[in-house]
Amino acid sequence: MCNAAKEVAETLNRDECGVSVDGTWQRRGHTSLNGCVAVLSIDTGKVLDLEVMSSYCSTCRKLQKCLRIEYVTLKADHICQCNYEGSSAKMESVGAHRIFSRSVKSRQLKYTTYYGDGDSKGFCRCKTFME
Repeated sequence: MCNAAKEVAETLNRDECGVSVDGTWQRRGHTSLNGCVAVLSIDTGKVLDLEVMSSYCSTCRKLQKCLRIEYVTLKADHICQCNYEGSSAKMESVGAHRIFSRSVKSRQLKYTTYYGDGDSKGFCRCKTFME
């Protein structure tokens, strides 16, 4: 994805670009525990960034059934897969916000135009990064 970002910057000869943003979920509707958001360059069609989100960690769930002493020990060594709290309906806008907030630092690109399908509040959350 970093190579795709470099290609966009070289193709356009600038560090600003328009992107298409969309999210998907493991399960349809607003009950999914896992989802992801992708940002694609509108100039090359290549994926520039991806944010995978989960509001569930099976290991944490199993640890809750352990005794207190075991729980503390195992929890300290555990790398939790849960990186999102909230409804699955908000995953797309939160993921888009995370991607836009790190675009300059991680991709050396400023996303200036947002193309979305209109089914989330992603644009509203990201417009401050496009100014």
